[in-house]
Amino acid sequence: MLENQLLSDLKNGSKQAYRNIFLKYYKVILAYLIKLTGDLLLSEDLTQSVFLKLWTKRKSINVHTSLKQYLFSTAYNSFMDHYRSREREKNMHSDYLITSETFQEEHDHTGLKRLEDDLNRLRGLIDALPPKCKEIFLLSKQEGLKYKEIAEKLNVSLKTVESQMYIAMKKLREEFNS
Repeated sequence: MLENQLLSDLKNGSKQAYRNIFLKYYKVILAYLIKLTGDLLLSEDLTQSVFLKLWTKRKSINVHTSLKQYLFSTAYNSFMDHYRSREREKNMHSDYLITSETFQEEHDHTGLKRLEDDLNRLRGLIDALPPKCKEIFLLSKQEGLKYKEIAEKLNVSLKTVESQMYIAMKKLREEFNS
């Protein structure tokens, strides 16, 4: 099938045209990204993102050269976006470490000791909660479950979860601030 016809069909939402493009170019784009990244798993992720972009932007695609060149450009841009993002993360991590080291140097041992004491006190207050209240609180705060998920997991009503969380937060606030 001609490339122009494939593009036209793709723009019209043809899943078969998309499939044909995917089958024709997937391995080539994957090999290109492996050369750029040196990482098979990352390359597979980036290749999938290239084809995902192709599908999601199919109606507005303007191919000025060839579909193959368009896919290579998209692949390269995905690689560069990933690379830039990784560099930003490295810089943020580095900045965090510098800030953290500075913070530790600027604050004396008593500040850290106080924080440790507060954390231990809070753990003790959590342990002192009624068993069901404690269980619901920990599922919410430690495991990050939503109230509805907690209710389903414990086979209780949503109102029970809400009231137990209210009780837990109220007791912890009152006890911790006293």
